[in-house]
Amino acid sequence: MLERLTYDFDILMLQETKSDRVSFQGYTAYNNPCSATHHEQTILIKEGIDHVCLDMEKWNREDREVQAISLAIRGKEWTIINVYIGNNSASTPTDWEFLNELAELGEHVLVAGDFNAKSSTWGNMGENAQGQALDAFLVENNLTLINTSAMTRLAQRDGEEDSNIDLAVIKMRDADQQKWQDLHSYGSEHLPCVVMIKKEGKDVKRKDRQPKPFQYSRSKETVLDRIRTAAWVPKSKKPDINQPAYWNEELDDLWLQKRKATRAWQIARKATPNLAETIQEKKNLMTTATQKFKETAASLKHEKWLSFAKEVSTEKALSGFWNLHKRMNKRNSETTSKNIKDDDDNILKTDEEKGQAFLARYIQQTHQGNLEKRKEIKDIINLAVPEETSEDLITYNY
Repeated sequence: MLERLTYDFDILMLQETKSDRVSFQGYTAYNNPCSATHHEQTILIKEGIDHVCLDMEKWNREDREVQAISLAIRGKEWTIINVYIGNNSASTPTDWEFLNELAELGEHVLVAGDFNAKSSTWGNMGENAQGQALDAFLVENNLTLINTSAMTRLAQRDGEEDSNIDLAVIKMRDADQQKWQDLHSYGSEHLPCVVMIKKEGKDVKRKDRQPKPFQYSRSKETVLDRIRTAAWVPKSKKPDINQPAYWNEELDDLWLQKRKATRAWQIARKATPNLAETIQEKKNLMTTATQKFKETAASLKHEKWLSFAKEVSTEKALSGFWNLHKRMNKRNSETTSKNIKDDDDNILKTDEEKGQAFLARYIQQTHQGNLEKRKEIKDIINLAVPEETSEDLITYNY
């Protein structure tokens, strides 16, 4: 996975590496010291990039790991912080106060990693105490998430749902300078997530290239060429579904209104002079927008399940149910091959393991190591079958 990712990115932050000796050619590695309670984490930065590794021992806890580097990005000094927050270790807003301390380490600060925090505010189907506490903390402070509602961890057990727990927190004023996205699976249940710092100025949208039909290199065009060109149409791309099946334009508008109302209230709290009436007004608008979003989402979800129960036929109910279940939980259809077993009955899950197994089987079936033995068997067959009758053993169907 690292080998593929390092072609595109200057800085990589890893959590739960289970090792304090992670390294990669062409990168400077900083590993958090290994301990019995920590899962270990690593920052990799390309060699040749000027930077400083910061001492973060003050913020490390038994259930929290923090490491950071400081460097100049596009002429601005940035502090990049890698965090891992253990499960059930930050269940109150007070437990997240350390994020304010980290935000004061520099003018521009990015805090990213595995927060183990689920909240419907950033797209999770279910919530945990850690996510609710972080949500409440962000509302009260001048920090915000730059995540979309896309899932970052794939479910691994029956009854478990995909979740969005790998998060990126940034100061409110820097939010418009960042772009966040998740990548496809590289073999881990956690999807790699990317944060890109934009150039200042107006973004120029790149136009997609128009695909061209394949052209044979021939001196004269044939009838077949003209038919092939006329019949060719570009293949439609499969849409990237990041929202559950019940999500619609109305709910999307309510989501944006809720985000805008929350940001307006946060800005009002930090404004000078600090007017109590304005703050209360913005807070009431935020509460109303949030409540309306949650009520509409619950109603649409109920309607989707109800319409499904009425329309699905009895003979297809089981497959229809699971297909809807996947879409309601924002699970895309499988794009990888089914799991297989090797000769020792070990289950092979990743594409790399399956490819190695197929290659080994192919080599086993086609190698020439037993060539002499096969020649010996062929000679025995030739002696046992009379030469004059060998042609009669072959039949042809016309």
